[in-house]
Amino acid sequence: MIYFINCYEFSKSNDAYNNYTLFSGESESAVKASLIEALVNEWGDYSDIDYIDLDQEISSIVSEFNSVISTTAGMDEYDLSVSDPYTDTSRAFDFYNEYVDRDLDNPNRWEFYDFLFNGEFLDKCQNVFPYLSRLHGDTNVHISTSHISSISERLK
Repeated sequence: MIYFINCYEFSKSNDAYNNYTLFSGESESAVKASLIEALVNEWGDYSDIDYIDLDQEISSIVSEFNSVISTTAGMDEYDLSVSDPYTDTSRAFDFYNEYVDRDLDNPNRWEFYDFLFNGEFLDKCQNVFPYLSRLHGDTNVHISTSHISSISERLK
């Protein structure tokens, strides 16, 4: 079974940016570990995130992380939002479509505005994910992870 986590980062400090990252993993603990590893890799040099207890619930980690980043990295207008792990591909597609819709609706465009895929499953299917997200958004059809993998394999 594939688990997903939606991660949204927003900052107005320094270089303004919006980052959407969709994480995938074969278990709740694997996808949570990917998220934490990405945060440590991105922010480890700028803050005291090494002191955050990573064995707690995601919501607690995110709360502490936001506090640490705002105080130690000088990112006073920074916010990280993270979903709990889930398996429903419709939520993953909706998250991607939210990114696309916000990008199209934003006349000012952020300096950095990106959607990132993180995890083995998403690395394999990121070539078809935007198309399947639009299909889901237009028709509300459910597309399982096995169908995503199958379509991705055929279109390599």
